[in-house]
Amino acid sequence: MLTDLFAERDKPRSPVRIPSTMVPAIQRPSEPPRYVAPETLARIPLFSDLARAPFESMLRKFERVALRPEEVVVEEGKLGDSFFAIASGVVRVERNVPGAAPRVIAEMHEGEFFGEMSLLAHCPRLATVVAVSECELLKLGRHDLDQIVAEYPRVGEVVQRFYRERLVANISRASPLFGKLPAENQSALGNL
Repeated sequence: MLTDLFAERDKPRSPVRIPSTMVPAIQRPSEPPRYVAPETLARIPLFSDLARAPFESMLRKFERVALRPEEVVVEEGKLGDSFFAIASGVVRVERNVPGAAPRVIAEMHEGEFFGEMSLLAHCPRLATVVAVSECELLKLGRHDLDQIVAEYPRVGEVVQRFYRERLVANISRASPLFGKLPAENQSALGNL
C-alpha cells in the first residue's frame, strides 16, 4: 500500500515541465515557469496513484496558498470544505487540550497532505494546522473535488482509500486497544 507508493516515490526521475495550462495553480505571477521534479509530486501519495488526465485535472483545480511562519491554515472544530497538499515548507498539527497549551501531534513536510478527513466526512476539523516555516500549499475544495470525481471516478476511489488508511492510523495511534491489533486486522478496520 503506502510502502509501495513511497518506494516508487524514491526512484530517481528526470524533471518534467509543467504544462502551461497548469502553471497558474502553482506559479506566482512574478515567477518564471516552474519546473517540478516528478519525485516532488510523487511525495504526495494521492498524486502518484493517478493517471495523467485526472492528475492534470486535479492540479488545474488547486488554489495556491502562501503562508508565513505561525499562520493558521485550519482550525480545530471549524467545518472543513477543502484539503491541502504541502508543496514546500513545514506545518505542525495540534490538538486542543482543555486547560492546557495545545498538544503537537505531528509535523508534516513537503509532499504530505491534510484536511481530507474533514472534507470527506463533512465534519469539523480534528486538529489545528499551523505553518512552522514559510509554506506553499495547494488547496482543493469540495466542489472542485466533486467535479473531478464526476469526470474521473478513480480519483474518488483513491481519495477514499487514503481517507480509510488515515482513519485507521488515527484510531490505532489514539487507542491502546486498536494499536495492539496486528497490521492486517488494523487494515480491515478501514473496510467496515
